[in-house]
Amino acid sequence: MDEEYGYDENGRARIIIPDMIESPKKVVQLEIGEINYLITNKYASTHSGLLWNTLEEFGITKFDKVIGLVSELEVPAPNGDNYKLIGAGEVFRKNKNEIDIKGKSGDYNITINESHLIELLPCFPKEMVVKLNGKILER
Repeated sequence: MDEEYGYDENGRARIIIPDMIESPKKVVQLEIGEINYLITNKYASTHSGLLWNTLEEFGITKFDKVIGLVSELEVPAPNGDNYKLIGAGEVFRKNKNEIDIKGKSGDYNITINESHLIELLPCFPKEMVVKLNGKILER
């Protein structure tokens, strides 16, 4: 089960991260309807799969597709009606109160966006240490 924090007006979690210490999980930073989200899913093995699943969960079922830069497979376009891919990488759960987010998506050639992540910091529990590329982000 993943942990959820900071809910939007529709009751959707704005942050979804792994609940246990395990191998890194893919993560995407999205803007959907002018609200920022940081989302992972333990079942997604690619950023494009995670984006695809997330868009469908938000009821966005019609979106353009492009060819991924690395996979050379059809993937959701990084921008569409009512959504924008802001960043992508991996989230490492160090312990109960610490995560480190780093890396990039090869298919989208995009890294984690620091300002987007900083904007979401108030949604995390106060005791949670959030790092970007090993550096603690100050609240």
